[in-house]
Amino acid sequence: MRKQKERIIDKLVAMRNFVKITESTSLSAAARTLAMSLPVVSRGLAELERGLGVRLFTRTTRSLALTDEGETYRQHCLRILADIDNTESALAQIRATPKGRVTVSAPLLFGRLRVAPLLPAFLAHYPEVSVDLLLVDRVVNLIDEGIDVAVRIAPLADSTLIARRLGQVRRVVCASPAYLKHYGTPRKPADLRAHNCLLNVGSNAGDWRFQAGAKEARLRVSGNFVSNSSDALIEVACQGVGLVRVLSYQVEAMLAAKQLVEVLGKFAVTATPINAVMSPGRMTLPKVRGLVDYLAQSLDAKRKSPK
Repeated sequence: MRKQKERIIDKLVAMRNFVKITESTSLSAAARTLAMSLPVVSRGLAELERGLGVRLFTRTTRSLALTDEGETYRQHCLRILADIDNTESALAQIRATPKGRVTVSAPLLFGRLRVAPLLPAFLAHYPEVSVDLLLVDRVVNLIDEGIDVAVRIAPLADSTLIARRLGQVRRVVCASPAYLKHYGTPRKPADLRAHNCLLNVGSNAGDWRFQAGAKEARLRVSGNFVSNSSDALIEVACQGVGLVRVLSYQVEAMLAAKQLVEVLGKFAVTATPINAVMSPGRMTLPKVRGLVDYLAQSLDAKRKSPK
């Protein structure tokens, strides 16, 4: 099989060289065009004629002239080579056009609020692409779970994954105007010890981080409501039960509507990066590259748009 492939490749090379020779006024000119030595070109032409069993050129010391057989062979070569070029162009176009199914994972609330609303326009722009969106608040295994792209809101650990930065989000502490009016507004992180803090479930639920000068500091807080749902915590905060610490995108609408008010903003820790991560090689797929580029551009445009 390998020898057969090599013979086919050699034959195609011989055809291309033959066509170049027919476009030249002499073998010397053809050698210069092909960047080959004259003996190599002459020997290749002789081997081609011997293999075909016909004479392709009438040669003199100063010129080349195609025989009738040579002209027939030239027409066939031009057609075959054009078909090959057209096939390669068609395959390149297929590779360049996003097509097929893309499986994407994202955190539950971020996926619902930020990723899902962008997908209709993406699908309209690329009608040959379909998207499976998996919304889960855990770190998925890209290989085992068949995920093409995972959106992650966290500093990335060292790994073999390829990452594309999509943006960043802040952690904010906020409460309803009614709560702050009744219990007062905390001016520094330590003031939270006297407040009811609504907590995410987990072993570190009561550890809230703040910026203290050049360093980060942890503050242990407590409260009468714990949940594994950010939606639930935010809803309870809007009803005036206590203060909640969540990612900025989760309460953007409530802050804009004055249902919640941010506090302790000057003590906020460094923003958390949002990345699209992929297994090596996935970014080269047009369907994956197209989606990641679209998410990056759309999320960046939303971040820069006036509020």
